[in-house]
Amino acid sequence: MPCLRGQRSAVHLETRGSHGVAAEAEALARWKESGTVDADLDSPYWVPWTQLARRTVAP
Repeated sequence: MPCLRGQRSAVHLETRGSHGVAAEAEALARWKESGTVDADLDSPYWVPWTQLARRTVAP
């Protein structure tokens, strides 16, 4: 993503044909059933990833 006015972004794209992460099995099953995902970036599910992304792209 292009940086605008000094802002930075991070994107994570899964490109595999299958998903075999045991720790994410419950979330994946919920998504397969309902088509929804936990999109709250401050939820316990996402915090480890969002903290890493924020540290990585921080100036």
